[in-house]
Amino acid sequence: MKAHPIAARAMRMGITLLVVAVAVFFMVRLSGDPITIMAGPDADPLQIERMRERWGLDRPLHEQLVTFLGGILQGEFGYSIATGMPAGELFLERLPSTVILGLSSLALSIAIGLPLGIIAALRHNSALDRFVMSMSVMAFSMPNFFLGILFILFFSLHLRWLPSFGSGSFLHLILPVMTLGLSSAGAIARFARSCMLDVLNQPYMLAARARGIRPQRRTILHALPNASIPLVTILGMRLGDLVAGAIIVETVFAWPGIGRLLAESVIRRDLAVVQIIVLATATTMVLANLAVDIAYGWLDPRLRKS
Repeated sequence: MKAHPIAARAMRMGITLLVVAVAVFFMVRLSGDPITIMAGPDADPLQIERMRERWGLDRPLHEQLVTFLGGILQGEFGYSIATGMPAGELFLERLPSTVILGLSSLALSIAIGLPLGIIAALRHNSALDRFVMSMSVMAFSMPNFFLGILFILFFSLHLRWLPSFGSGSFLHLILPVMTLGLSSAGAIARFARSCMLDVLNQPYMLAARARGIRPQRRTILHALPNASIPLVTILGMRLGDLVAGAIIVETVFAWPGIGRLLAESVIRRDLAVVQIIVLATATTMVLANLAVDIAYGWLDPRLRKS
């Protein structure tokens, strides 16, 4: 892929992140006054005013916005009102747990969803195809929190095989990964089946079949490479959704990641922490989209000029 399309996409990425930064700045301030919540209903008005002055919340909004954007450019994201710690420090402290959970669930969803989608396409309209698609729809449609609660009831309370919360060992990771992974696996299976069916009906696949090429060879050398381009889209979306998709699951399983930190920070109106997490989520999404665009050019040379 040429350099200038990537540069144009990188510029659009920067503009998108700027818009997100401004939007989240105003939205978190419209949600309520963090100083009033932190001080309590019986706090002295003079004390509240001093706290606002300490955190810079007494200044006009446009001045706060300039300070906020200038801090981002310098790698400074402010301090947590609830703990007094740098927001960046709190974010980095929770980041490894979310990365482990997100990548593990993504690997599980690919390992389950991709083969099932391909098999369903190769056995189109069979009983196996209908069964796989039924299970996929159920997994995709079921809310994460409900699926997580079912896993807790069955594997933790009934069978007592796995812990239901925390992160003390590898066993604590299994239920959250299953909850996130199975939901994504359903979506990947449906998308993989649709992509494979579209490719299998193309003239060049029919010609390969007429030439007597074995089914395994047709699938691996002809169908999969051509079906991989649209599949990259959904895989990129799942990769970009690592933080946002884990919020509910981390809360259900008390997993000490960024999603749970975001939920806690929203309740406490912890402005700096909410801002950095939302910005990190947006950055993950736009980087995933940029990676998908680059992967398109690598997979299909015809797209490199666009």
